[in-house]
Amino acid sequence: MVADGLLWFDLPPGLLAGGGDHPDRQQMLVRTLVFRLVAHGESARPSGGAQPG
Repeated sequence: MVADGLLWFDLPPGLLAGGGDHPDRQQMLVRTLVFRLVAHGESARPSGGAQPG
């Protein structure tokens, strides 16, 4: 939700500083951002689908 807020809803970057002290929090945020980049790239392709294989 933090990644979506930053990318799509122009929420303030200070959102990254708050909320939670889970030890894997930073890694989860990185994985979310990578997922969003890949999903956006796939949806931007003319066929809208994944490459075979």
